[in-house]
Amino acid sequence: MSESSDNINQGEKVVFKGVVRHPQSTDVSQLRTILETWVRDNATKELIPTEVASIVAAVEESVADKNAPASYLVAEEEGKVLGMIGYKKPENKMRALALTDNPTELINAFVDADNRAGRGVGRALTTALEKEVQERPHGIFTIECMVLLSEYSKTITARESMLPSGEKS
Repeated sequence: MSESSDNINQGEKVVFKGVVRHPQSTDVSQLRTILETWVRDNATKELIPTEVASIVAAVEESVADKNAPASYLVAEEEGKVLGMIGYKKPENKMRALALTDNPTELINAFVDADNRAGRGVGRALTTALEKEVQERPHGIFTIECMVLLSEYSKTITARESMLPSGEKS
């Protein structure tokens, strides 16, 4: 999926001009840095190394095996990975909450701290994920857990464009 994202204009400022694509093994060190910024205990703000390792292992598995349980997309601009988003078919406990027979579960979404506010990186990732899910008829997203929700990600489940054709929320 090597498609350029649409540049998003906010006022006079042009933001994210990169591409959203599937990760490569060379992206892992940059992804680990992003994860180490955000994957922290809510109360103590301490890094949760086991969770970082788990996410990195899942990304590496998805790079090595296109049939891995989880899939990921990364946002890259000028050779630098700025963010990632992951998704999978939900487990049965989550499937019970879905509105369709074949849902997709958003499992991870992280953007580099220096590139997150107002640049459109998160929007580019979610837009690319939406397109990818529509190409593979999984249905809509269910969200397992997101500790750091932006206003945009809070609205993702309400977007009618996320529903299969003809369905209304």
